[in-house]
Amino acid sequence: MEPLPPVLVRSEPADGAAWLGGPVTFAFDQPLEPASVAGLRVEPDLPGSAAVEGTRLIFTPDQPPTPGVRYHFSLGPAVRSLGGVALTGLLDVTLVSPAPLAVTGTQPTDGSRDVPVDAEILVSFNHPVVPLTGLDDQAGLPAPITIEPPVEGVGEWLNTGVFRFMPTQPLAGATTYQVTVQDLTALDGAVLAEPVTFTFTTAEPVAVSASPQGEKVAPDAP
Repeated sequence: MEPLPPVLVRSEPADGAAWLGGPVTFAFDQPLEPASVAGLRVEPDLPGSAAVEGTRLIFTPDQPPTPGVRYHFSLGPAVRSLGGVALTGLLDVTLVSPAPLAVTGTQPTDGSRDVPVDAEILVSFNHPVVPLTGLDDQAGLPAPITIEPPVEGVGEWLNTGVFRFMPTQPLAGATTYQVTVQDLTALDGAVLAEPVTFTFTTAEPVAVSASPQGEKVAPDAP
């Protein structure tokens, strides 16, 4: 019986997965020749080293992948079994280095003035941060914001990437609030690189009535 060509069983991370760096492993159904490392190509170019360990071909990068870039790992006929049989055709595995987690929008917007004292605070992100869940099943999910001066209230995730904070009492009038978003990691491993801060100022109080009420009298009246 003639020996068969090697077959890729799996890759770790899997094709299409997010990749934050670290070794990429290609596992085959049989041991490979050490020279099989010549059959691996990475595009765009990423410095690193490849090695064969039994049935596995392992690529280890010398530096972290560039955020937001899709890396294509191509395996060609130079990948051979110990029996000298070449890989059939070309195999391609794509890994995505996620862009850093970022705040894409806030409500109120940074620098807003005359914000109603009953306003809610919303923060949107460019990556899913929490799993999709119901509003009544959010115990343990992160509360990504802090507010100065402190405000009592309730926070909830409207979806996987939008957080809402609802004050339990009206905000103070004519007051500037600072909201800080920090220490947050997305589901795909993307990290908020540094704290994000925005401010807003509430509207001044407006008199809606006066008491006691009486006849109008000129200030200089005797």
